[in-house]
Amino acid sequence: MEAAPFKLTEEMVKVMDGLESPLFGEFVKSFTTGFLALRSSSETIISALEVLSVNSPFVCFAGKDRLGIIEKLRSRFRHDLDVKAVVQHCIDLTVSSYAHFGTRQYDNFQWYTNGIAI
Repeated sequence: MEAAPFKLTEEMVKVMDGLESPLFGEFVKSFTTGFLALRSSSETIISALEVLSVNSPFVCFAGKDRLGIIEKLRSRFRHDLDVKAVVQHCIDLTVSSYAHFGTRQYDNFQWYTNGIAI
């Protein structure tokens, strides 16, 4: 149900004083910097996951194509893009996450079924 790249609600953006605010600009800059930092360490992250995935009891691996899962993770680091394209990719992720319909639906589901206010 929740297919947004990450959770970024209208309320979160409002706390940052809106989409045009310096705080939101700092958020996007920090998100992009973090993405680039993770990307530079992606092989370390992937190697650790490969070790953890062997005979794993974790639901995310149990009975699933662990190598396929690892390859999907590897592709999310977007090594096929240069730095300028990664910046645009991060902006695109932010735009597609903002006020995502699926996130709102999932939050409503959590509220109605579990009483969790998000």
